[in-house]
Amino acid sequence: MNVLGDLRYVDAGEYAAFAAEEDAAERQRRRSEFLARQPGTTEADFERLFPPGYFGHRRLLGPQGTYGRWLLALPVAIRIDDTAYMHAGPSRCWPAAASSS
Repeated sequence: MNVLGDLRYVDAGEYAAFAAEEDAAERQRRRSEFLARQPGTTEADFERLFPPGYFGHRRLLGPQGTYGRWLLALPVAIRIDDTAYMHAGPSRCWPAAASSS
C-alpha cells in the first residue's frame, strides 16, 4: 500500500521515522506551493496533512525509492509444498490468474 501511495494506515509516528531523510528545502518549497494553491489554508493545515517525515517516506517508499524498488522486486507469493504464502492474502481475481500459469 505504501509503495502505491495508499497511505490510509500510515500514522505520524511512521512518518516521523523518515524525518531525517527529508530535505528541509524541499519541505519548505512544498509548504509554499501548498499554501499558494490552497487559498485560506494555514501552515497548521500543511503540517496536519504532511507531517514531518512525509516527503522522506514518500521518496524512499515510492516505486522509485530505495525501499519501494526493493519491495517491488520481492515475489508476490511463495509456495512451499502445497501451501501458498502472501501478505494480506489473494485478491478476488487471484485464483483465476493463478490457474492460468
